[in-house]
Amino acid sequence: MPNRAGAAELPNPAQYGNDKLISRSQARRVVARVDLFKVVVFNFTSVPTIGQAFADEIFRVFAQQHPEIEIYASHANSEIKRMIERAKAGQTATATEEPIPALSV
Repeated sequence: MPNRAGAAELPNPAQYGNDKLISRSQARRVVARVDLFKVVVFNFTSVPTIGQAFADEIFRVFAQQHPEIEIYASHANSEIKRMIERAKAGQTATATEEPIPALSV
């Protein structure tokens, strides 16, 4: 990961106060003002998981809207890396999973 002027490291982005960040709206709050930097590092130390919508909003949607910004994830575990790669590939959680059958009542 580059060490440059204009870089920002966001410590533990998957938690905002006591809320775990899993939704798109939470991801939008995390990236507010991130566009002021050229390089952004999301530090996932001690973060067990992130939501698919959260990953998609940052690593696909925001990244496509701001191609001039380099976005990195550090200290991500295998589950978080999988979510990020899935988001970068443009897949949603349901795109690769079987549909859930309806329950009879």
